[in-house]
Amino acid sequence: MKKVIMTLVICGLFFGSTAFAGLTKDLLMNVEKVEKEMSLMQTFFFPDATFNEEGKYVRVEVETCEQSMHTSYPMLPYTFKVMTFPFGTKIESIEVKTGEVMSKQLSKKIHPAPNPVPLNMENAKVEIKEGRIYESNEPYPSDWIIYNIGAGIKNGEHVVFLSIHAFPCRYIPAKNELLYT
Repeated sequence: MKKVIMTLVICGLFFGSTAFAGLTKDLLMNVEKVEKEMSLMQTFFFPDATFNEEGKYVRVEVETCEQSMHTSYPMLPYTFKVMTFPFGTKIESIEVKTGEVMSKQLSKKIHPAPNPVPLNMENAKVEIKEGRIYESNEPYPSDWIIYNIGAGIKNGEHVVFLSIHAFPCRYIPAKNELLYT
């Protein structure tokens, strides 16, 4: 594995240096860096949430949304979007603007996500435990969106990926309060 990595680094330096072969100092001074600034807007619309009681917990569900499944954390609805950009794109900032944020006091805690079950289902016991997050006075998740920027290959081209997880609601576990937009 180290050989492969070293080979890639050497090739990268080689190809990068050949781009300037034969250029004189005068020519290098006239090279301009072309930058383009661009702004995109992505809007997420969420239908109203439904609340389904299950024993001592309640499930919050939003049509068209998935459920977060982080073990021992509250199961909350979310949607996601993956955007692709040309390789070399720098994403400098992401701003989030929500509609009116409302609050709802819940009579029961939001259902925690269970432990993962083995694929073979052999001796599978589904355990549901509340994690330490249930003692928190801070909203979970910490923001309305969670995003990740990475690079990869799509259709044979190097690209930059922006993966966005958008949450229509956030939960303050210690207060048993749901914030939603």
